[in-house]
Amino acid sequence: MENEIKLALKQAILKSLPVFQKFCEQYQEPYRVWSKRKEGGWQGIYEQRPSATQVFMAAEKHLQENASDFANLFFSTYQEYGEGKLVGCYMGMEQISSARNFK
Repeated sequence: MENEIKLALKQAILKSLPVFQKFCEQYQEPYRVWSKRKEGGWQGIYEQRPSATQVFMAAEKHLQENASDFANLFFSTYQEYGEGKLVGCYMGMEQISSARNFK
């Protein structure tokens, strides 16, 4: 069973990578990059970089769908991590096991 869970996790991650790529290109924010100048001192310029918060918010539905097989296998095998017992950090603390896909 443990190998099935690992395989389901791997498949969920692989299915999610194109989703992340799409949203990383779509949701950008300015990020200050510092570099040392030849004549001394530092110079900061802004570059566009993916916004992790916006990417995760936009991808949440897709991620839940992609992770549903893994979640079902994991929580049915390891019931000690079931509802109300497992917390995660995303936009503050929340119980991920309370979501429908994690029961």
